[in-house]
Amino acid sequence: MEKDAELEQLDIEPPWPEPPRPEPPNPETPKRRNAAPALFGIVLALTALFFMLAPVGKALAKAFGEPPRKAEELKVDQRPRIVVAQIQPVGINDTIRLPGAVEPWLRVSVAAESGGRLEKLAVREGQSIGETDLKQPIALVDESIVRAQLQTAEVDHGLAKATFERAEELHRKGVASKEEFDQAQRNLDFARSQIELVKVQLAHCSVHAPFAGIADRVPVEEGDFLDRGQPICELIDVSRVKVVVSVPEMDVPFLKVGDQTWINVEALDRNLTGKIIHVSMLSDDRTRTFPVKIEVANPGLDIRPGMIARVTMIRRKLPDAVAIPMFCVVPLVSRMVVFVEKDGIVREREVKVGVLDGQLIQITSGIGPGDRVVVVGQRQVQDAQEVKVVQELKPEDYMRELESRGAAGMRFPGTLMDNLEKLIEQ
Repeated sequence: MEKDAELEQLDIEPPWPEPPRPEPPNPETPKRRNAAPALFGIVLALTALFFMLAPVGKALAKAFGEPPRKAEELKVDQRPRIVVAQIQPVGINDTIRLPGAVEPWLRVSVAAESGGRLEKLAVREGQSIGETDLKQPIALVDESIVRAQLQTAEVDHGLAKATFERAEELHRKGVASKEEFDQAQRNLDFARSQIELVKVQLAHCSVHAPFAGIADRVPVEEGDFLDRGQPICELIDVSRVKVVVSVPEMDVPFLKVGDQTWINVEALDRNLTGKIIHVSMLSDDRTRTFPVKIEVANPGLDIRPGMIARVTMIRRKLPDAVAIPMFCVVPLVSRMVVFVEKDGIVREREVKVGVLDGQLIQITSGIGPGDRVVVVGQRQVQDAQEVKVVQELKPEDYMRELESRGAAGMRFPGTLMDNLEKLIEQ
Protein backbone atom coordinates (compact mmCIF):
# COMPACT_ATOMS: atom_id res chain seq x y z
CA MET A 1 0.00 0.00 0.00
CA GLU A 2 2.93 2.35 0.77
CA LYS A 3 4.27 1.59 -2.70
CA ASP A 4 0.98 2.52 -4.23
CA ALA A 5 0.93 5.79 -2.42
CA GLU A 6 4.40 6.57 -3.52
CA LEU A 7 3.56 5.72 -7.14
CA GLU A 8 0.46 7.87 -6.94
CA GLN A 9 2.49 10.84 -5.73
CA LEU A 10 4.83 10.32 -8.61
CA ASP A 11 1.83 10.03 -11.03
CA ILE A 12 2.94 6.59 -12.19
CA GLU A 13 0.40 3.72 -12.75
CA PRO A 14 1.22 0.51 -10.92
CA PRO A 15 2.09 -2.56 -13.04
CA TRP A 16 -0.50 -4.74 -11.22
CA PRO A 17 -4.31 -4.33 -11.50
CA GLU A 18 -6.04 -2.09 -9.06
CA PRO A 19 -8.62 -3.85 -6.79
CA PRO A 20 -12.23 -2.67 -7.12
CA ARG A 21 -13.31 0.03 -4.76
CA PRO A 22 -16.73 0.00 -3.04
CA GLU A 23 -19.28 2.49 -4.41
CA PRO A 24 -20.70 4.98 -1.99
CA PRO A 25 -24.31 4.37 -0.95
CA ASN A 26 -27.08 6.06 -2.95
CA PRO A 27 -29.25 8.08 -0.62
CA GLU A 28 -32.31 7.78 -2.95
CA THR A 29 -32.49 3.87 -2.84
CA PRO A 30 -34.65 2.67 0.13
CA LYS A 31 -33.57 -0.22 2.22
CA ARG A 32 -35.37 -3.65 1.54
CA ARG A 33 -37.56 -4.84 4.45
CA ASN A 34 -38.84 -8.36 5.47
CA ALA A 35 -42.42 -9.05 3.98
CA ALA A 36 -43.57 -11.79 6.45
CA PRO A 37 -44.79 -9.41 9.20
CA ALA A 38 -46.87 -7.52 6.61
CA LEU A 39 -48.64 -10.65 5.30
CA PHE A 40 -49.40 -11.82 8.82
CA GLY A 41 -51.00 -8.50 9.56
CA ILE A 42 -53.25 -8.73 6.48
CA VAL A 43 -54.50 -12.24 7.43
CA LEU A 44 -55.18 -11.13 10.97
CA ALA A 45 -57.19 -8.15 9.74
CA LEU A 46 -59.36 -10.30 7.39
CA THR A 47 -60.10 -12.78 10.20
CA ALA A 48 -61.24 -10.04 12.49
CA LEU A 49 -63.45 -8.62 9.74
CA PHE A 50 -65.12 -12.05 9.21
CA PHE A 51 -66.06 -12.40 12.87
CA MET A 52 -67.36 -8.86 12.95
CA LEU A 53 -69.65 -9.42 9.91
CA ALA A 54 -70.97 -12.91 10.93
CA PRO A 55 -73.73 -11.57 13.25
CA VAL A 56 -74.79 -9.16 10.52
CA GLY A 57 -75.17 -12.09 8.03
CA LYS A 58 -77.30 -14.05 10.50
CA ALA A 59 -79.52 -11.04 11.09
CA LEU A 60 -80.05 -10.55 7.35
CA ALA A 61 -80.85 -14.26 6.85
CA LYS A 62 -83.35 -14.09 9.68
CA ALA A 63 -85.00 -10.99 8.26
CA PHE A 64 -85.18 -11.96 4.59
CA GLY A 65 -84.63 -15.74 4.44
CA GLU A 66 -86.78 -18.81 5.31
CA PRO A 67 -87.99 -19.25 8.89
CA PRO A 68 -86.01 -21.75 10.97
CA ARG A 69 -87.22 -25.35 10.60
CA LYS A 70 -88.65 -27.28 13.46
CA ALA A 71 -86.80 -30.24 14.90
CA GLU A 72 -89.46 -32.63 13.59
CA GLU A 73 -88.94 -31.35 10.03
CA LEU A 74 -85.20 -31.82 10.24
CA LYS A 75 -85.64 -35.46 11.24
CA VAL A 76 -85.04 -37.87 8.28
CA ASP A 77 -87.79 -40.44 7.52
CA GLN A 78 -86.08 -43.77 8.06
CA ARG A 79 -89.06 -45.92 7.06
CA PRO A 80 -88.47 -48.25 4.09
CA ARG A 81 -90.25 -47.15 0.92
CA ILE A 82 -92.35 -49.82 -0.78
CA VAL A 83 -94.84 -50.35 -3.60
CA VAL A 84 -97.93 -52.51 -3.02
CA ALA A 85 -100.65 -54.12 -5.13
CA GLN A 86 -104.07 -55.30 -4.00
CA ILE A 87 -104.84 -58.93 -4.79
CA GLN A 88 -107.78 -59.68 -7.04
CA PRO A 89 -108.89 -63.10 -8.38
CA VAL A 90 -107.49 -63.77 -11.83
CA GLY A 91 -107.81 -66.56 -14.37
CA ILE A 92 -104.66 -68.61 -14.90
CA ASN A 93 -103.80 -71.76 -16.81
CA ASP A 94 -102.15 -74.85 -15.41
CA THR A 95 -99.69 -75.46 -18.23
CA ILE A 96 -96.87 -77.81 -19.08
CA ARG A 97 -93.93 -76.85 -21.24
CA LEU A 98 -92.03 -79.61 -23.00
CA PRO A 99 -89.48 -79.86 -25.81
CA GLY A 100 -90.49 -81.35 -29.13
CA ALA A 101 -89.04 -82.16 -32.54
CA VAL A 102 -90.36 -80.94 -35.87
CA GLU A 103 -91.26 -83.57 -38.47
CA PRO A 104 -92.53 -83.16 -42.05
CA TRP A 105 -96.24 -83.52 -42.62
CA LEU A 106 -95.62 -86.19 -45.28
CA ARG A 107 -92.43 -88.05 -46.03
CA VAL A 108 -92.18 -90.70 -48.75
CA SER A 109 -89.31 -92.53 -50.39
CA VAL A 110 -90.28 -92.65 -54.09
CA ALA A 111 -88.88 -95.91 -55.49
CA ALA A 112 -88.64 -97.62 -58.87
CA GLU A 113 -91.45 -100.14 -59.37
CA SER A 114 -89.66 -101.79 -62.28
CA GLY A 115 -86.02 -102.77 -62.63
CA GLY A 116 -83.83 -101.55 -65.46
CA ARG A 117 -81.60 -98.75 -66.62
CA LEU A 118 -82.59 -95.21 -65.59
CA GLU A 119 -83.06 -93.45 -68.93
CA LYS A 120 -84.29 -90.05 -67.71
CA LEU A 121 -84.22 -88.25 -64.37
CA ALA A 122 -86.41 -85.13 -64.35
CA VAL A 123 -85.95 -84.11 -60.71
CA ARG A 124 -83.05 -82.69 -58.73
CA GLU A 125 -82.40 -82.18 -55.05
CA GLY A 126 -84.36 -79.30 -53.55
CA GLN A 127 -86.76 -79.06 -56.48
CA SER A 128 -90.33 -78.14 -55.66
CA ILE A 129 -93.02 -80.32 -57.24
CA GLY A 130 -96.41 -78.66 -57.55
CA GLU A 131 -99.87 -80.05 -58.10
CA THR A 132 -99.63 -79.50 -61.87
CA ASP A 133 -96.37 -81.48 -62.01
CA LEU A 134 -97.92 -84.68 -60.66
CA LYS A 135 -98.98 -85.82 -64.13
CA GLN A 136 -95.43 -85.61 -65.46
CA PRO A 137 -93.00 -88.46 -64.60
CA ILE A 138 -89.99 -87.57 -62.49
CA ALA A 139 -88.03 -90.58 -63.81
CA LEU A 140 -88.17 -93.05 -66.73
CA VAL A 141 -86.81 -96.61 -66.57
CA ASP A 142 -85.85 -98.48 -69.75
CA GLU A 143 -89.08 -99.95 -71.10
CA SER A 144 -87.84 -101.71 -74.26
CA ILE A 145 -88.10 -105.18 -72.70
CA VAL A 146 -91.56 -104.48 -71.33
CA ARG A 147 -92.77 -103.24 -74.72
CA ALA A 148 -91.52 -106.46 -76.34
CA GLN A 149 -93.42 -108.41 -73.75
CA LEU A 150 -96.50 -106.37 -74.56
CA GLN A 151 -96.23 -107.27 -78.25
CA THR A 152 -95.89 -110.96 -77.37
CA ALA A 153 -98.91 -110.77 -75.14
CA GLU A 154 -100.96 -109.10 -77.86
CA VAL A 155 -100.02 -111.85 -80.36
CA ASP A 156 -100.98 -114.53 -77.84
CA HIS A 157 -104.24 -112.74 -77.25
CA GLY A 158 -105.03 -112.69 -80.99
CA LEU A 159 -104.35 -116.41 -81.27
CA ALA A 160 -106.47 -117.20 -78.26
CA LYS A 161 -109.29 -115.08 -79.58
CA ALA A 162 -109.31 -116.89 -82.96
CA THR A 163 -109.23 -120.30 -81.24
CA PHE A 164 -112.12 -119.30 -79.04
CA GLU A 165 -114.23 -118.14 -82.00
CA ARG A 166 -113.74 -121.49 -83.84
CA ALA A 167 -114.50 -123.47 -80.71
CA GLU A 168 -117.61 -121.42 -80.16
CA GLU A 169 -118.86 -122.11 -83.72
CA LEU A 170 -118.09 -125.83 -83.49
CA HIS A 171 -119.76 -126.05 -80.11
CA ARG A 172 -122.85 -124.34 -81.55
CA LYS A 173 -122.94 -126.92 -84.37
CA GLY A 174 -122.47 -129.75 -81.86
CA VAL A 175 -119.07 -130.80 -83.19
CA ALA A 176 -116.91 -129.54 -80.29
CA SER A 177 -117.50 -130.67 -76.76
CA LYS A 178 -118.32 -128.44 -73.80
CA GLU A 179 -114.83 -129.04 -72.33
CA GLU A 180 -113.11 -127.87 -75.51
CA PHE A 181 -115.22 -124.72 -75.58
CA ASP A 182 -114.44 -123.95 -71.90
CA GLN A 183 -110.73 -124.45 -72.47
CA ALA A 184 -110.77 -122.00 -75.36
CA GLN A 185 -112.58 -119.49 -73.15
CA ARG A 186 -109.96 -119.85 -70.41
CA ASN A 187 -107.11 -119.36 -72.86
CA LEU A 188 -108.68 -116.17 -74.16
CA ASP A 189 -109.17 -114.79 -70.68
CA PHE A 190 -105.55 -115.62 -69.77
CA ALA A 191 -104.21 -113.88 -72.87
CA ARG A 192 -106.32 -110.82 -72.10
CA SER A 193 -104.99 -110.71 -68.52
CA GLN A 194 -101.41 -111.01 -69.76
CA ILE A 195 -101.88 -107.89 -71.82
CA GLU A 196 -103.17 -106.00 -68.80
CA LEU A 197 -100.24 -107.24 -66.71
CA VAL A 198 -97.66 -106.07 -69.20
CA LYS A 199 -99.39 -102.70 -69.51
CA VAL A 200 -99.10 -102.27 -65.76
CA GLN A 201 -95.40 -103.13 -65.94
CA LEU A 202 -95.03 -100.61 -68.72
CA ALA A 203 -96.69 -97.94 -66.60
CA HIS A 204 -94.29 -98.75 -63.75
CA CYS A 205 -91.41 -97.70 -65.95
CA SER A 206 -92.63 -94.11 -65.48
CA VAL A 207 -92.14 -92.89 -61.88
CA HIS A 208 -94.54 -90.19 -60.66
CA ALA A 209 -94.57 -88.13 -57.45
CA PRO A 210 -97.46 -89.19 -55.20
CA PHE A 211 -98.07 -85.68 -53.82
CA ALA A 212 -96.85 -82.12 -54.15
CA GLY A 213 -93.75 -81.37 -52.11
CA ILE A 214 -89.98 -80.98 -52.23
CA ALA A 215 -87.54 -83.57 -53.54
CA ASP A 216 -85.15 -83.40 -50.61
CA ARG A 217 -82.73 -86.16 -51.61
CA VAL A 218 -82.03 -87.74 -55.02
CA PRO A 219 -79.47 -90.56 -54.58
CA VAL A 220 -79.41 -91.75 -58.23
CA GLU A 221 -78.16 -90.45 -61.56
CA GLU A 222 -79.22 -91.02 -65.17
CA GLY A 223 -77.73 -94.25 -66.52
CA ASP A 224 -77.80 -96.07 -63.19
CA PHE A 225 -79.23 -99.59 -63.21
CA LEU A 226 -82.11 -99.74 -60.76
CA ASP A 227 -83.47 -102.70 -58.91
CA ARG A 228 -87.15 -102.95 -58.26
CA GLY A 229 -87.92 -100.95 -55.09
CA GLN A 230 -84.70 -98.91 -55.17
CA PRO A 231 -85.26 -95.29 -53.93
CA ILE A 232 -85.14 -92.58 -56.57
CA CYS A 233 -85.89 -89.53 -54.38
CA GLU A 234 -87.14 -88.64 -50.92
CA LEU A 235 -90.22 -86.45 -51.20
CA ILE A 236 -91.43 -84.37 -48.25
CA ASP A 237 -94.36 -82.03 -47.67
CA VAL A 238 -93.61 -79.19 -45.25
CA SER A 239 -96.51 -76.87 -46.06
CA ARG A 240 -97.63 -78.18 -42.70
CA VAL A 241 -95.40 -79.77 -40.09
CA LYS A 242 -95.88 -82.02 -37.11
CA VAL A 243 -94.32 -81.32 -33.73
CA VAL A 244 -93.90 -84.53 -31.74
CA VAL A 245 -93.75 -84.18 -27.95
CA SER A 246 -93.12 -86.88 -25.35
CA VAL A 247 -95.63 -86.29 -22.54
CA PRO A 248 -95.27 -87.86 -19.07
CA GLU A 249 -98.00 -90.19 -17.88
CA MET A 250 -99.15 -87.75 -15.16
CA ASP A 251 -99.96 -85.10 -17.78
CA VAL A 252 -101.29 -87.09 -20.73
CA PRO A 253 -104.81 -87.62 -19.22
CA PHE A 254 -105.42 -83.86 -19.45
CA LEU A 255 -104.70 -83.67 -23.21
CA LYS A 256 -107.14 -84.43 -26.02
CA VAL A 257 -107.30 -84.12 -29.79
CA GLY A 258 -108.19 -80.59 -30.91
CA ASP A 259 -106.62 -78.76 -27.93
CA GLN A 260 -104.75 -75.58 -28.82
CA THR A 261 -101.04 -75.36 -28.09
CA TRP A 262 -98.40 -72.63 -28.19
CA ILE A 263 -95.07 -73.35 -29.83
CA ASN A 264 -91.77 -71.50 -29.82
CA VAL A 265 -89.22 -72.49 -32.45
CA GLU A 266 -85.90 -71.53 -30.92
CA ALA A 267 -83.92 -71.43 -34.15
CA LEU A 268 -86.34 -68.91 -35.69
CA ASP A 269 -87.29 -67.13 -32.44
CA ARG A 270 -90.94 -67.35 -33.46
CA ASN A 271 -94.09 -68.06 -31.47
CA LEU A 272 -96.73 -70.16 -33.24
CA THR A 273 -99.99 -71.89 -32.46
CA GLY A 274 -101.01 -75.42 -33.26
CA LYS A 275 -103.54 -78.07 -32.36
CA ILE A 276 -103.20 -81.61 -31.12
CA ILE A 277 -104.00 -84.17 -33.83
CA HIS A 278 -102.98 -87.39 -32.08
CA VAL A 279 -102.42 -88.62 -28.52
CA SER A 280 -100.81 -92.04 -28.57
CA MET A 281 -102.39 -94.88 -26.63
CA LEU A 282 -99.04 -96.65 -26.35
CA SER A 283 -96.06 -95.35 -24.40
CA ASP A 284 -92.49 -95.37 -25.57
CA ASP A 285 -90.77 -98.51 -24.26
CA ARG A 286 -87.60 -96.64 -23.32
CA THR A 287 -88.88 -93.39 -21.80
CA ARG A 288 -92.36 -94.47 -20.69
CA THR A 289 -93.76 -91.27 -22.15
CA PHE A 290 -96.62 -90.88 -24.60
CA PRO A 291 -95.99 -89.31 -28.03
CA VAL A 292 -98.33 -86.41 -28.84
CA LYS A 293 -98.44 -84.97 -32.37
CA ILE A 294 -99.30 -81.33 -33.03
CA GLU A 295 -100.18 -79.79 -36.38
CA VAL A 296 -98.56 -76.44 -37.19
CA ALA A 297 -99.07 -74.39 -40.36
CA ASN A 298 -95.88 -73.57 -42.27
CA PRO A 299 -96.82 -71.36 -45.23
CA GLY A 300 -93.36 -69.83 -45.53
CA LEU A 301 -91.63 -73.23 -45.42
CA ASP A 302 -89.12 -71.80 -42.93
CA ILE A 303 -89.83 -74.37 -40.22
CA ARG A 304 -87.59 -77.29 -41.12
CA PRO A 305 -87.85 -80.89 -39.97
CA GLY A 306 -85.44 -81.62 -37.16
CA MET A 307 -85.72 -78.21 -35.48
CA ILE A 308 -86.32 -78.07 -31.74
CA ALA A 309 -89.54 -76.50 -30.48
CA ARG A 310 -90.81 -75.62 -27.01
CA VAL A 311 -94.46 -76.56 -26.69
CA THR A 312 -96.83 -75.17 -24.07
CA MET A 313 -100.02 -77.16 -23.46
CA ILE A 314 -102.88 -76.43 -21.07
CA ARG A 315 -103.66 -79.09 -18.50
CA ARG A 316 -106.54 -77.20 -16.91
CA LYS A 317 -107.91 -73.67 -16.47
CA LEU A 318 -108.35 -71.95 -13.08
CA PRO A 319 -110.80 -69.06 -13.56
CA ASP A 320 -110.67 -67.42 -10.06
CA ALA A 321 -107.25 -68.11 -8.66
CA VAL A 322 -105.29 -66.10 -6.09
CA ALA A 323 -102.15 -65.40 -8.08
CA ILE A 324 -99.38 -62.85 -7.71
CA PRO A 325 -96.18 -62.06 -9.63
CA MET A 326 -93.54 -64.63 -8.86
CA PHE A 327 -91.01 -62.00 -7.79
CA CYS A 328 -93.25 -61.06 -4.83
CA VAL A 329 -92.52 -64.38 -3.14
CA VAL A 330 -89.43 -64.34 -0.91
CA PRO A 331 -87.90 -67.82 -0.57
CA LEU A 332 -86.39 -68.59 2.84
CA VAL A 333 -84.55 -71.68 4.08
CA SER A 334 -87.56 -73.94 4.64
CA ARG A 335 -90.54 -71.84 3.60
CA MET A 336 -91.82 -69.14 1.29
CA VAL A 337 -93.19 -65.85 2.54
CA VAL A 338 -95.01 -62.81 1.20
CA PHE A 339 -95.12 -59.40 2.89
CA VAL A 340 -98.56 -57.82 3.29
CA GLU A 341 -99.00 -54.14 4.20
CA LYS A 342 -101.82 -52.77 6.35
CA ASP A 343 -102.00 -49.32 7.98
CA GLY A 344 -98.31 -48.66 7.33
CA ILE A 345 -97.13 -51.94 8.90
CA VAL A 346 -95.89 -54.97 6.95
CA ARG A 347 -96.59 -58.49 8.11
CA GLU A 348 -94.82 -61.64 7.02
CA ARG A 349 -97.16 -64.35 5.71
CA GLU A 350 -96.05 -67.90 5.03
CA VAL A 351 -97.63 -69.09 1.79
CA LYS A 352 -98.13 -72.30 -0.15
CA VAL A 353 -97.68 -72.11 -3.90
CA GLY A 354 -99.45 -74.02 -6.64
CA VAL A 355 -99.67 -73.57 -10.39
CA LEU A 356 -97.09 -71.48 -12.23
CA ASP A 357 -98.46 -69.66 -15.28
CA GLY A 358 -95.67 -67.72 -16.92
CA GLN A 359 -94.61 -65.14 -14.32
CA LEU A 360 -97.80 -65.56 -12.24
CA ILE A 361 -97.78 -68.06 -9.39
CA GLN A 362 -100.87 -69.39 -7.63
CA ILE A 363 -101.07 -68.98 -3.86
CA THR A 364 -103.13 -71.76 -2.30
CA SER A 365 -102.88 -70.52 1.32
CA GLY A 366 -101.51 -67.62 3.32
CA ILE A 367 -103.08 -64.63 1.53
CA GLY A 368 -106.40 -63.87 -0.11
CA PRO A 369 -108.27 -61.31 -2.21
CA GLY A 370 -108.04 -57.78 -0.85
CA ASP A 371 -104.60 -58.14 0.75
CA ARG A 372 -102.05 -55.50 -0.18
CA VAL A 373 -98.93 -57.40 -1.21
CA VAL A 374 -95.52 -55.71 -1.34
CA VAL A 375 -94.31 -55.95 -4.95
CA VAL A 376 -91.28 -53.64 -4.75
CA GLY A 377 -89.04 -53.44 -1.70
CA GLN A 378 -90.07 -56.77 -0.23
CA ARG A 379 -86.47 -57.78 0.36
CA GLN A 380 -85.71 -54.65 2.42
CA VAL A 381 -88.44 -55.07 5.06
CA GLN A 382 -88.99 -57.23 8.12
CA ASP A 383 -92.04 -58.49 9.94
CA ALA A 384 -93.99 -55.83 11.92
CA GLN A 385 -91.89 -52.99 10.46
CA GLU A 386 -93.26 -49.54 9.71
CA VAL A 387 -93.07 -48.65 6.04
CA LYS A 388 -93.96 -45.85 3.68
CA VAL A 389 -96.14 -46.76 0.68
CA VAL A 390 -95.01 -44.63 -2.26
CA GLN A 391 -97.37 -46.14 -4.85
CA GLU A 392 -100.14 -48.72 -5.17
CA LEU A 393 -100.36 -50.67 -8.40
CA LYS A 394 -103.44 -51.95 -10.13
CA PRO A 395 -103.51 -55.56 -11.37
CA GLU A 396 -103.39 -54.45 -14.98
CA ASP A 397 -100.19 -52.50 -14.25
CA TYR A 398 -98.13 -55.46 -13.14
CA MET A 399 -99.75 -57.69 -15.75
CA ARG A 400 -98.33 -55.42 -18.44
CA GLU A 401 -94.99 -55.63 -16.65
CA LEU A 402 -95.08 -59.44 -16.75
CA GLU A 403 -95.92 -59.42 -20.45
CA SER A 404 -92.96 -57.15 -21.14
CA ARG A 405 -90.65 -59.55 -19.34
CA GLY A 406 -91.61 -62.45 -21.60
CA ALA A 407 -91.32 -66.16 -20.88
CA ALA A 408 -87.78 -65.86 -19.53
CA GLY A 409 -88.82 -63.34 -16.85
CA MET A 410 -86.06 -60.87 -17.74
CA ARG A 411 -86.52 -57.25 -16.67
CA PHE A 412 -85.34 -54.58 -19.08
CA PRO A 413 -84.32 -50.98 -18.27
CA GLY A 414 -87.13 -48.47 -18.42
CA THR A 415 -89.91 -50.92 -17.51
CA LEU A 416 -92.40 -50.31 -14.72
CA MET A 417 -90.65 -52.29 -11.99
CA ASP A 418 -87.29 -50.86 -12.92
CA ASN A 419 -88.62 -47.33 -12.50
CA LEU A 420 -90.39 -48.21 -9.23
CA GLU A 421 -87.23 -49.65 -7.72
CA LYS A 422 -85.46 -46.41 -8.55
CA LEU A 423 -88.36 -44.56 -6.92
CA ILE A 424 -88.08 -46.35 -3.57
CA GLU A 425 -84.33 -45.74 -3.51
CA GLN A 426 -84.79 -41.96 -3.65
